[in-house]
Amino acid sequence: MKWKIAYAHDNADGSVTHVNTCVSIFSLIKRDVMDSFHHGSREHLHRYADEFAFRWVNCSITNRERMEVAIDQTEGNRLTYKGVRLREQAGAAN
Repeated sequence: MKWKIAYAHDNADGSVTHVNTCVSIFSLIKRDVMDSFHHGSREHLHRYADEFAFRWVNCSITNRERMEVAIDQTEGNRLTYKGVRLREQAGAAN
């Protein structure tokens, strides 16, 4: 019996996704996490993936344009370090 393996998938928008693209993206994420963060935790894995996906989708624009898009996406979101401060205070109390 011969197995038919699908190495490509036709998407609804007419584009094609190849297995090699998926393997390539995973390899780049893995290398990026190890190079940039030196250690990856499961707790923050979704953040690593979100950052990489943002850069992958916006790879055709300049760094300045990418920065402007990132800043625009933070509108209405509060970025706080409350959790970090609480941990530091708890560590100082011990």
